[in-house]
Amino acid sequence: MPKYTHDVVVHKANVPLARGESLRAYTAALSEAGRQHAMQKLNLIAKSGDVFMVEAYSDSAIFEVYKYGEEGQAGKFNFYATKYSRDKNGNFSFGDLLEVQRVTSFKPKTEFEVTKSGEGFWTGLL
Repeated sequence: MPKYTHDVVVHKANVPLARGESLRAYTAALSEAGRQHAMQKLNLIAKSGDVFMVEAYSDSAIFEVYKYGEEGQAGKFNFYATKYSRDKNGNFSFGDLLEVQRVTSFKPKTEFEVTKSGEGFWTGLL
């Protein structure tokens, strides 16, 4: 099975780190505990799908769930949010899963940067 990596956006405000714990260790523990929770709640087994954390907040997380398709059919992606808490021993507990939709928006900058001629179109935009 190929190895996949996923980026996780961690919103750092008030993340409940244990004493001496790194943000990386916290995120890995939350991701794995949340993955197990979602797999169980959605009745998934390793052969039918997988779960990946995509965003983490101080008391909630967003998971991307991929359900494998039947032979010759495409799989299906969904996103789920859940509240969580952490006890004194570092164990996570989770609430119900709520299916959510990823929404991304862009808005115009308040200032517009003019490029010098000859720099190319993309230079001023990136």
